[in-house]
Amino acid sequence: DHYYKKTESPLTAIATAMLHIRGSYAFGVIFKDCPNKIFAARKDSPLIIGKSEHGSLIGSDVPAILDQTRNVYYIDNMEIAELTKDEIHFFNMDEEEIEKDFNLVRDEILDQYESDVEEIKNHYKGKVDAIFHNGDSELESTDPVWEGIHVVKGNMDFYGEYPERLVTQLGPTRIIQTHGHLFQINFSFQKLDLWAQEEDADICLYGHLHIPDAWKEGRTLFLNPGSISLPRGPIQECLYAKVEI
Repeated sequence: DHYYKKTESPLTAIATAMLHIRGSYAFGVIFKDCPNKIFAARKDSPLIIGKSEHGSLIGSDVPAILDQTRNVYYIDNMEIAELTKDEIHFFNMDEEEIEKDFNLVRDEILDQYESDVEEIKNHYKGKVDAIFHNGDSELESTDPVWEGIHVVKGNMDFYGEYPERLVTQLGPTRIIQTHGHLFQINFSFQKLDLWAQEEDADICLYGHLHIPDAWKEGRTLFLNPGSISLPRGPIQECLYAKVEI
């Protein structure tokens, strides 16, 4: 509202505000003067744009809008989307329009993901002490692919009952695991760190951000292995992590 009053331009107001917002975020906003438009933007947090015969949609990820449409656009970091019922336009931070092609989501996407997990599992079977998956597979919790894998519930896992957190003891090493959204890691790692301290953890595995990262706080190694299907952030590469203790 502050920047909009100064510029009277939704795009300029959003672009200016994004330069001052710290941390990761994804948001949608409606301006009183533009009631038929939704503006959306993101930085390091998931956001997806959908187009159906009835209108335009925003959501956190593909499953959130699959009951409405399979036509989706992927919006990149520091980009802005302008949605009306009939049209969708994308802009960079200089307010220059960007051309994007929509993607047709097919069931084969989940089949491919399941195949990728199976391939990794089979490759390391008998070679490692444990395999972990930090959530957001969008597969059924009863899927046979999870046999022999420590897996937790992600914010996009709607099918079946996954545990929200796990604690695994591998010899003297205590490993805790969660997706991360319930600890609000988009804004701060303080709550995740407190849980690690409570559990006296040697390693804390998390996901959610789709951004590979690793650091040590006290005795705990915090590790996000990235994503094998939808990487985000500066490293646009499908990744997983192999940890030697």
